[in-house]
Amino acid sequence: CKTAPKNTYAGDLPGTEARKFFLAEFDGYIFIATHFCHQSDENRQRSFEIITEYIAANYAAYTKPIYLAGDLNTSKLPAAALESWKIISSSANTFVNTSSPSRIDYVLVYTGNSPSYEVLRTAVPSYEEINVMTVSDHLPVLVDLKK
Repeated sequence: CKTAPKNTYAGDLPGTEARKFFLAEFDGYIFIATHFCHQSDENRQRSFEIITEYIAANYAAYTKPIYLAGDLNTSKLPAAALESWKIISSSANTFVNTSSPSRIDYVLVYTGNSPSYEVLRTAVPSYEEINVMTVSDHLPVLVDLKK
């Protein structure tokens, strides 16, 4: 069932190219999509800080789950980020069209509000019948959550 979000927000993130995070609030959860800077660990760390500060300032009293998903352009998330966010997606490599495949695409949940959620399964699927690389140089990341 398709439901329009109750609220939306677009926030700026650092990077040599324009970077954003997009937030959509629904009745039962909040979803944030983003694509972090690929050139700088400092920019990626600051991006986590900006998103986390926005959540703390605007959704501190909310108990619904807050999910963050996207190309975070790193195979090792900053320790400070993992104080407020938990990885709930598969550890499989998502960026594979390279000589050194890695996991740089994630789904995380914000832990600062102790949300109630349940991950049923997660996967980075491959498709024998189509070449996903003709669509993107990243594989899809799926997380099945209990409603």
